This record gives sequence, C-alpha cells and structure tokens, in this order.
Amino acid sequence: MSDRENFYAALVVVAAGICVHLLIPFQVSTDPIPGSRGFVTVSPSTLPRLASWGLVIVGLLWAARSFLRKRRSAGSAAPETPATPATPADDLAAMETERWKWSILVWVSAIVYVLLIPVMGYTEASIVFGLALAASMLWARPGARIRNYWLGLAVGVVILPVVLYVVFHNFFYVTLEPGLLSRLLLLE
Repeated sequence: MSDRENFYAALVVVAAGICVHLLIPFQVSTDPIPGSRGFVTVSPSTLPRLASWGLVIVGLLWAARSFLRKRRSAGSAAPETPATPATPADDLAAMETERWKWSILVWVSAIVYVLLIPVMGYTEASIVFGLALAASMLWARPGARIRNYWLGLAVGVVILPVVLYVVFHNFFYVTLEPGLLSRLLLLE
C-alpha cells in the first residue's frame, strides 16, 4: 500500500473506533456487574470501551506514521539516475509488495482461529493461532531472526492466553469457550 492509502486506512480505523465508542451505550449495558466487589467502573461495556480506545490510538499512530513517511519521501523525491542507489524507503516498499503472502496467511489463520474457538476452546485455539502467527512472522522475515524468541513465544503464545482466561473468568465474570486446558486450570 502506498503512504496515501495507509493514511486513509488509518483514518478508517480511527472512525471505526469512534463509532464503536459512540454505539456502546445503545448496545451494551453500562450498569456495574453484580458482585463486582465495589469496582463500579467494571461493567459489560468496559471491554468494548477499551477496544474502541485501542482502535483510535492505533489508528492515530498509524496515520501519523503514514503522514511522516509521505512527507519524508516527498522531501527526498529527487529524480533518480542509474548511478543513484535505492533509498531505504524504496527497499521497504519493495519488501511490502513482496510479502503479500504473509498478509493472506495471517488473515486465513485468523479466520481459522475464530472457527477453532468453539471446537477447541479459547486457550487452546489461542495457543495454536499464536504459534501459527509466530511461524509465519519468522518465515516472512528470515534475515531478521531474534536471538531468544523462545521466551517471547512462551510468554505471548502460551502464558498470555492462560492468564487472560483466568482473569476473564474470575474477575470480569466473562466465560470464554472452555477447552481441556481451561477445565484443568479452573477445575471445572
């Protein structure tokens, strides 16, 4: 995608975040959860509000990055002669157009992830999705391997879904789809 297309896509993400935030009172109760132990800010609308703010923040950062890259490339738009080497921005654009397979793989694995949640359970499907995503990221950038990526895989792919399941179940009173591992953790 060009910097202009990235900028417009980022604005769409910001608009989606604002729309979600404005529609929350009409779709989800804002009353505190019964038994929320005095935390009056915890309600069924807490997570959608956090997600909407996340969309707005990510969209704004994405728009700023695209805008700055566009200005930088416009400032260095000197006519390139055969003797002039390619700029790092040109290398980045070439890499982005080469890696379209990675984008397709991520979208397909996300769809498979959503379909696996009812079958396997949230925790197990998240671990499988995280491993597939990590493998695809390592495949997409073979020259930029991280030395100790095992720690990141252990924390982000295995421990995080387990912790999220326990937090959602015990503190937010949200029951995610249980699987074998979830049943063992909570002794259900």
